[in-house]
This record gives sequence, structure tokens and C-alpha cells, in this order.
Amino acid sequence: PAEPTLVLRLKFLNDTERLARVRPEDTVGALKRTYFPGQEQQVRLIYQGQLLRDDAQSLAGLHLGHLSVLHCHLSPLSAAPTAPGSPGPRSPAPAALG
Repeated sequence: PAEPTLVLRLKFLNDTERLARVRPEDTVGALKRTYFPGQEQQVRLIYQGQLLRDDAQSLAGLHLGHLSVLHCHLSPLSAAPTAPGSPGPRSPAPAALG
């Protein structure tokens, strides 16, 4: 038998939308890792006006229904230092004018 899945609507501030196919037993953290790889620390998910802070919370525990809307906010990268040897995410080298 096929595993039960939910389709959630991920709605962004610029009015774009993305569909996410999840399982009820998936967690908020798993949703972030799957649909926002590398941006898990920057994404904020909001459901019915509540910020979903607990990455260990199961989606079933939130009582999400099929096509429930999760509002997504991607915050800018923090000013945390990058690992040595990795390029900084902020400013590329200025182009030479000539």
C-alpha cells in the first residue's frame, strides 16, 4: 500500500507558491531540509499565524490538512563567519573597471 502523503502549499512573501509532498510523520526540520537545502537556518515557516520553531515537531502534530498553506520567510544570510577556505556568500570580488 502507498504511504499516505499530504500536499502542502508553501507560500512566499512575493506571492509565489510551491507545492510540497510530505508524509504526516515528517518533521518541520525534515520539510526544511528537503525543500530548502542549505537554507534551513534561514527559513521560517508559519502556520495559522504561529512560527514553527520546533524542528522536531511532526507535521501530523500540527494537524495540517491536504493543501494547507505554510507561509515561508527566507531571512538574509547572517553575518556569521564562513568556514576557512570557503568563499564568502556576500560580496563577490569587485570587477576591474577599465
